[in-house]
Amino acid sequence: MKPARKQIDDKEYKALLAQKNSAPVAGAVYNIWHHKWRGGKREEVRREHAKYRCKVERDAGETRGSNNPESYFCIYFAQGMCAQGPECACWHRIPIIEDTEETTIDCFGRDKFSEFREDMGGVGAFSVDSKTLYVGRIKITEDMEDIVRRHFGEWGDIENVKVLRDKGVAFVTYYTRSSAEFAKEAMTNQSLDHDEILNVRWATEDPNPRVGTSHKRKTDHASRQVLESTLPAEFTRPILEVDEDGFQNSEMRAKRTRAEAAERDRHPGGMDPYQAYHYQQQQLVEQGVGYQLGPDGQYYYVDGAAATATQEEGTGAGIVSQQALETLARLAGTVGVGRKVREEGKEDGGKKVTGLVLADYGSSDEE
Repeated sequence: MKPARKQIDDKEYKALLAQKNSAPVAGAVYNIWHHKWRGGKREEVRREHAKYRCKVERDAGETRGSNNPESYFCIYFAQGMCAQGPECACWHRIPIIEDTEETTIDCFGRDKFSEFREDMGGVGAFSVDSKTLYVGRIKITEDMEDIVRRHFGEWGDIENVKVLRDKGVAFVTYYTRSSAEFAKEAMTNQSLDHDEILNVRWATEDPNPRVGTSHKRKTDHASRQVLESTLPAEFTRPILEVDEDGFQNSEMRAKRTRAEAAERDRHPGGMDPYQAYHYQQQQLVEQGVGYQLGPDGQYYYVDGAAATATQEEGTGAGIVSQQALETLARLAGTVGVGRKVREEGKEDGGKKVTGLVLADYGSSDEE
């Protein structure tokens, strides 16, 4: 990279400092905090066109502070009036996205305040991450937006430009705060394609709630990226995303997958114990196995083998097979024979009779 160019000579620089430090009106006091003169005789101050302007392609280059990561941007370079050139201890270039932004200090190393000034000028406030500039006194033309983009795009990537054509006002939003801070100093009291003298200040907060929500979302995303850059890789490996089912990152989705796999291992088939029991009973009913209603109104256990054989032979139809009915009838007949034998035994004087039934025991008094 070529050495930085001296924008003005030492003689011009000393004359500018003497003019800047002199009181504009009698009795005025210089405020070191706001860098403005206060008090004195009230007179209308005429706004003058800036005498110098920075040309990045022509003036940017290597300086003594280019290799110093703790340095800042040169405010005199931004205003087009740095007399040191390659001997300057600050950076002679425009901000880029990779530059580190400090909360309480602007890109030129000046301390910021908790609130904006009443006129929205000066260094700015650290309580608001403002990236939007108010640009007033623009000459109204048909290609007004294109002109604003061309001139302000020299200082950084522009996110959005909103033009109020009937008022000659534009709002320029940059992607980074450093670009907005640099552009404010570079374009104050400058002109565009005409002889206007621009009034560049910090823009107030947009009253549109959608814009506020979008700005908050972008700020949170940027803060998260800064935080993730300081963490080890194993903590930042999951890629944050939003799914349709409401899970906001892949880590939560992975936990759910692991929980479902553990549940399947605990209950094969993917069913809990109650579901497995009802499924088994349903299968038994379909196979004709289990307790079924007999012809006498009682429930009897039916073997599945008999039901299967009956279905293959085609000898029965319905829920209860023909063979099962025959078995039930045989059991009912056996019970009837037992009753008949017991009655005959009573008629023979209580003589003990045995048969093919269950034991018909007598009482202990008969022994």
